[in-house]
Amino acid sequence: MKTGLRVIFFSLVFLGIELRSQNSLPNGSLEEWRRSANNRYDEPSDGVWATPNRALDFALPGNIPVAPVQKVDDAQDGQWAVLLHTSQIFGILMPGTLFTGKFNLSVSNPDPVSAIQLGTPFDFRPSRFTGYFKYKPVLGDSCLMYALLTRYNAQSKSTDTVGIAQQIIRQEVTEYTAFDLPFDYRSTDKPDSIRVVFTSSANGNNLKGQPGSRMWVDNVALLAPNGTVKLLMPEVKINWGPNPTSKRLAISSDSDLKSVQIRITTLEGILVSSFSFPVFHSQDLELPDLTPGIYCLSLLSENRLMATEWIEIF
Repeated sequence: MKTGLRVIFFSLVFLGIELRSQNSLPNGSLEEWRRSANNRYDEPSDGVWATPNRALDFALPGNIPVAPVQKVDDAQDGQWAVLLHTSQIFGILMPGTLFTGKFNLSVSNPDPVSAIQLGTPFDFRPSRFTGYFKYKPVLGDSCLMYALLTRYNAQSKSTDTVGIAQQIIRQEVTEYTAFDLPFDYRSTDKPDSIRVVFTSSANGNNLKGQPGSRMWVDNVALLAPNGTVKLLMPEVKINWGPNPTSKRLAISSDSDLKSVQIRITTLEGILVSSFSFPVFHSQDLELPDLTPGIYCLSLLSENRLMATEWIEIF
């Protein structure tokens, strides 16, 4: 039993199969939750955030409570937040961990290790990783928060780090406090996946920490280079095309938007052109004369970043 729990925890935080395609990260406000079918634990109900709760529920007998991650009404804003609680089960340390990914356990795939998929599709280069937290450590414990942007390297068949924003907190934080972490970019590549992790014991991967340490997290978001906020919430669907293109670009939304601005920037973030619309549903844009290359197109509605796309202009 101890060996199985150890393998499950290692896989949750540091291993897994990354998902790769365009998407966004929902439920950064942590307002949406669902109760498990056996009524033993809660999970964020968006399909992107995941916890160890289901893995432990699968591995442990039915009379052992499973709650390293809990929905709580002690929120920074709104109704709910998440509480991460470090516990000890059969002598094994189990930090409370919230991460982006999926746990696809099924009859056809009953192995909890191979069922874990860590990371979620993401193709945007944010400037900062933000949110709110509280922390109550036990006996010198520490908590960890990070957002890791990666890209699959088909040539080496490995995953390359594009950028990371991270922080370890060692002191007690009694009131909700903002964290605002800049991304340290290691390359100019566009990422294809993001791995966001919060854990109540930072050294939990080595099964080190203190039972009873607690971390609260709420209202997680990503800050765009132009100062707007890309919330980890469901976004409207934006269609762009053709790509590549030379002079014209068709853009449409699956819902009406207000106060829309479409910005074109270089890979270095330099604004080269912008378009404004009081109301937006679809539009054919005539692009300015630009040097051939890759450009980032951003669509903002009421100063909120709704979607980005990388367009090749020839």
